Amino acid sequence: MTDLNTIAQNYIAAWNESDAARRQALLKAAFTDDVSYRDPIKQGDGHDGIAALIDGVQKR
Repeated sequence: MTDLNTIAQNYIAAWNESDAARRQALLKAAFTDDVSYRDPIKQGDGHDGIAALIDGVQKR
């Protein structure tokens, strides 16, 4: 996928999605398997790592 708007929309939708299976599908649509997320507080590697990070943030 190279459409930057679609990538951004899927990424934002993943952060707002409460259903784990739908979130995983959005992440797979937006990123390759080797995706990494880094910020000063959290990090996640791969679709599963980022999905777990989002889940943790949503549970706060």
